[in-house]
Amino acid sequence: MAVRARRYEYGISQLWVALPYFHGTDKHFRRIPAPPLTYPTKGGGSITSDALEKADRDSQKEVMEFWFYNNYEDPVHSCPHNSEEGGYQFIYGGPYEAQEELGEQFSGIVPDDVIEELAEELSGECAEWSGNSDIPPNDDDQWDSLPSDELPKHLQTFKDSISNVRALLEVNVEKAQQKHFRGMLYVSVIIAMEAYLLDDFLSCLDTDMAVFQKFVETTEHFRKQKIPLSTIFAESEGIQKRGKSYLTKMLWHRLGEAATLYRNTLGVRFPEDMKGLSQAVQIRHDFVHRNGRTADGKELNLTVEEIKELMKAVESLVEGIELQQESLLDKAKASAELPSKDGSNWGGNTVGLELPPEPHEI
Repeated sequence: MAVRARRYEYGISQLWVALPYFHGTDKHFRRIPAPPLTYPTKGGGSITSDALEKADRDSQKEVMEFWFYNNYEDPVHSCPHNSEEGGYQFIYGGPYEAQEELGEQFSGIVPDDVIEELAEELSGECAEWSGNSDIPPNDDDQWDSLPSDELPKHLQTFKDSISNVRALLEVNVEKAQQKHFRGMLYVSVIIAMEAYLLDDFLSCLDTDMAVFQKFVETTEHFRKQKIPLSTIFAESEGIQKRGKSYLTKMLWHRLGEAATLYRNTLGVRFPEDMKGLSQAVQIRHDFVHRNGRTADGKELNLTVEEIKELMKAVESLVEGIELQQESLLDKAKASAELPSKDGSNWGGNTVGLELPPEPHEI
């Protein structure tokens, strides 16, 4: 059965991981390459990302095409169609664009012009793709075994990650290894931010079913899906798994999307000026997908100060989220304690809080 690659787990697959080991000094390092990705090939075989990078153009296109057809399909084959609702209803995820999906998966492994050539061919076949209907949309059994009491630890996990990066910045590294080492630390800060945003959001959903309901009602992915009345009970039974599956597959470094979710569901606003963090996310992309080079080939050499500035910006974002959530929680508690005219409490388990005004576009 085809399995869609979880990009978030392979975020630094193209980097060298520098692991310090000590023999009376901290200047000794051994470099261990991160394990390459493996892609299926026709006939039941497989090929590693390293081998794919060295393959000829036709072989690269063949592997990418096989991967794409294993994970996506033309919606005409499986998705219900409703002309009044704008066409196909993407109940298996989507719509997806070939250029974006291929770029996310193969950029840095396959040349951009090869990706663009295949994407153009696939777009000519179908402009908007559905997720593969053979892959269960609730393919997230991990949630059945994940202890919910671990989710509140996300803030401490974030602080530990930042503290570890800060400590590693004090390690003396040979000049030849500084680019890879600092790039790894820079990417680690972005990963810590992504993990916090996901786990914090999930923690809020697990706390109150009303919050989860608001998430489903205000998220465009669910708003545009239409289901037959005959399946409404079956759909309602799996809505929590479906919601969490959507969140875990989301790319949380896309700060505009994350900001919209936080605002619409939780009433929490991200800073209006996100330019610095957006640029940091682009640098993260350059290290992950181009081994520390920009799109025009310029080599990036980060300084310690740039990493510290990124940590400061990410810590500020997290602190702002935490303070707003504490404030909203205090308001909810105060509202729940106010007696109504008939002696009962107002609000019950939920509180209707007015959302802040629309933020600037990120």
